Amino acid sequence: PEPAERQRQLWPWLLFGLFEALDQLPVSALEMSAAVYEKLRSFDIFSGTDKQLRLRCSDEAGQKACPGFDGYIVLDHSPESEEELVFCRSADGACLFRLRQGFDALVGILPAAVFHQLLQQDAALELAPMNRCHAATAIAVEWCRMGGRRVLTALNGLGGLACSEEVLMALYIRGKLETDSLQCLQDARVFLEAVMQEK
Repeated sequence: PEPAERQRQLWPWLLFGLFEALDQLPVSALEMSAAVYEKLRSFDIFSGTDKQLRLRCSDEAGQKACPGFDGYIVLDHSPESEEELVFCRSADGACLFRLRQGFDALVGILPAAVFHQLLQQDAALELAPMNRCHAATAIAVEWCRMGGRRVLTALNGLGGLACSEEVLMALYIRGKLETDSLQCLQDARVFLEAVMQEK
């Protein structure tokens, strides 16, 4: 087949394999874009996962067009702040968490003091460390070590986030993960590389 036709036929199957590999990870939630959802919905795989599924939507119409998810991410970028405010709402409208902290400038200060102050707040926080200072993994692991319950990472560090493989391996070594193997990371990497080649 022509390259465009080959991509049309193969890419959804590669995404399906990637989703299955990610579904084996010791994480509580999987987040995807609406474009990825559109490629995967014909496989009827979302009902078989025990993970919370979250979809990035910019409006209510996008949420209604993509049913079956536990949460919908609505972004609110503030020009006065480098923080990304994220309201993650469940399918019934309940707010799952209220704020993502970017922390691009934590290098050079004491993260532990900042984390301790944040963890005392009465707010459901999800840390989303970016890698602009090349320390996103270290920041994510420290957040978890101090008791943070939610941290956003990305396979292979896509989008400038902390690398899922590095964070999970660091937590695994510290005995913080309830799993006997991280073989699924290798499987996910193989599928991700194939997806990126076909995209």
